[in-house]
Amino acid sequence: MTKTITPPTLSNSSLPAERAQSSVQGLRVLHVIDRLSMGGTQNLLMRSIGELDRRGVESHVCVLSSSDSTSDSYGSQVQSDYLDFTGEYRNPIALYRCERRLRDVVANIQPDVIHSYLWVSDFLSARVAAKTSTRHISHIVDRRPWQESD
Repeated sequence: MTKTITPPTLSNSSLPAERAQSSVQGLRVLHVIDRLSMGGTQNLLMRSIGELDRRGVESHVCVLSSSDSTSDSYGSQVQSDYLDFTGEYRNPIALYRCERRLRDVVANIQPDVIHSYLWVSDFLSARVAAKTSTRHISHIVDRRPWQESD
């Protein structure tokens, strides 16, 4: 049985906190990230999960790399599925195997939304989302100095 959840819209930002919270409560989100080593994007992921948890969103984490690359400070905060991807994104066989593992995780968790961080996760998540009709949000973090606003 599939549960239909209405996603929040931009207009929810003007709603009272209780009403905005109820629109995402029960939502199941799969966060996909290349690795959980110490870094800014990983910190963003952890802060997002904390806030989503507070609002009643069920978050799951899938890490493309192995648990060996996970920072101790992150590993103790979340339970993650590790796909043991070596990072060889130019190797089509390795990439396909990782995509297949991610598809298995999506089939098991059945998220309403896949939220990906970092390039390889964005690419693989988009491919899996397209094949499973799951909504996908790609979180792009770009800190190149020549693209900063004044």
